[in-house]
Amino acid sequence: MRALAGDRVRARALPVWLSSARWMRRHPALAATLCAGLFVAAGSLAFGLREHAVAARVTRLADKELVRGLVSEAHDFWPAARATIDPMEAWLARAEDVLARRADHEGSWAELTARAEPYSVEDRLRDGAAARENLRTLVYELDLLRALVESGDRLAPPSPPTPEVVREREAHARALIERPAREVVVELRARVGELRAILLRDTERWQPDLAQLNDFELALERNEHTLSTRLTMRFADPLDAWRHGSLSRLVDDLGALARLAGRVREQLAATRSLAHDAEVYAERWDAARAAIALSPRYAGLDLFPVFGCIPLGEDPKSGLHEFALALSGTTPARDADGRLLLDETSAVVLVLLPGGRFDMGGHQAGEQARTAVVQPVHTVELAPFFVSKHEISAAQAERMGDLPRERKQPEDGRLALTIDWVRGRELLLRHGLDLPTEAQWEYAARAGQLGPFDLQGQANIADASFRSALLAQGQSFEDEFAKFDDGFAGIAPIGSYRPNAFGLHDTLGNVSEWCLDAFVMRGYSTLMARSGDGLRATITVAAMRSVRGGAAIWSPKRAHPCERWGEEPNRPSSATGLRATCSLAPR
Repeated sequence: MRALAGDRVRARALPVWLSSARWMRRHPALAATLCAGLFVAAGSLAFGLREHAVAARVTRLADKELVRGLVSEAHDFWPAARATIDPMEAWLARAEDVLARRADHEGSWAELTARAEPYSVEDRLRDGAAARENLRTLVYELDLLRALVESGDRLAPPSPPTPEVVREREAHARALIERPAREVVVELRARVGELRAILLRDTERWQPDLAQLNDFELALERNEHTLSTRLTMRFADPLDAWRHGSLSRLVDDLGALARLAGRVREQLAATRSLAHDAEVYAERWDAARAAIALSPRYAGLDLFPVFGCIPLGEDPKSGLHEFALALSGTTPARDADGRLLLDETSAVVLVLLPGGRFDMGGHQAGEQARTAVVQPVHTVELAPFFVSKHEISAAQAERMGDLPRERKQPEDGRLALTIDWVRGRELLLRHGLDLPTEAQWEYAARAGQLGPFDLQGQANIADASFRSALLAQGQSFEDEFAKFDDGFAGIAPIGSYRPNAFGLHDTLGNVSEWCLDAFVMRGYSTLMARSGDGLRATITVAAMRSVRGGAAIWSPKRAHPCERWGEEPNRPSSATGLRATCSLAPR
């Protein structure tokens, strides 16, 4: 039957073919012209398709380089400066031109992705193996933490599980983790929520574990994203695999460029606003410059206006001039006594310190230094500089560029921020600020004072409140406590204690503070303190960065201006934060 049907089709087509052949024999010239035209058209089409493919590849290569160049150029737009307004406008125009082709690149990527071989079970398991292992570890942590909490006694926690129970829990965890990714995350998020509700019934006892639950939730978010993302793509044609990888990187880079363009638009708007503010506050700046030039404290200093800073006048007690960093929050007002009125929305306040010489190091006027790292006492010369009146708060950090990804904004945004050295300095540099050198820090913390420092009412350190919290949590503390109660078992809101003679708060407690210098134990003996800012440069790689000032979790021994120690710069810290400085160079 199939053969018969084929014969019928061919029988119907035959007269048409014969008719065409007879027409071509009768009109050979016209037929030749027609055939030539068809060959040319076919050749042109093939050539056009090849040209289009070549043009697409050239466009992809060009856009890769353009994106790379745009990202590099954007680094110059921070900190804000008048001179960056026109370059930012030109940059945005070029970025928008590149981003206009983003849909074409994403379409090409989607077409190639559709040609990928099916996502195999093996590939899915391989892509999510690390994330599932992380979640399995989280199951174990949640199980044991819940057992501890249900025991109700940190001083007598439950015994570790026996090998038989361990095997049983491992089997249970494996069964949970092998379920679909979404189900796993939903289940673990519910367990975290249940445990949080239990801990909130006694926050004093379980405070450290509540903070750990925040870490658990952030880990869940990261691993959920990993489990929902296909990483492995396989193609029959190796060239398709290469093209897909190239397009994937370009699409990712364009997504990053789109996010960067949003930040540049925000920075452009903020810079224009600051330029307007500079005109609004011009008279206030003129008055501040005149007062500073006449003040004996500043020895005739001619202060150039700092872009983005608003003069606040003198502190009534210290007699030093103060300024608000506009992009970090609202400008604080002063009360009837001249004290600044601060809340969670308040901007970073910078104090202009006079320059001069001071003796740096321990054993001055009866001071008892604990270690040799603060020896010998030596003279350092500093130029005038700005230093923040308070430690940087969590709310200020979020406005200035976001909190570290593993941290959540605390309920009270006035709490001092804790952060590692690398990201903390990056946050400050974005606003034309920096970390203080050790010399600047000690000069600011001493505020001209020698001898013993009265910590009560001035410093938040390990005290009776901290000791009570540790006992409630079943923890020990081998060092000594302060013989007073400062009112906070942990980190306090900035400005909670009285300032020093320079009007600076919390220099001797609350959170320790990073310094710019590499920590070298023999630094005072073998590294020269640079004139102007006192930085001690070293050619060796900095394994540690210097830390100063004591903290709410450290004994009173560390709460002295001369004490110094080192911490790893990349390690997230629970007790070390930031105090900002700024040079007087115009920007």
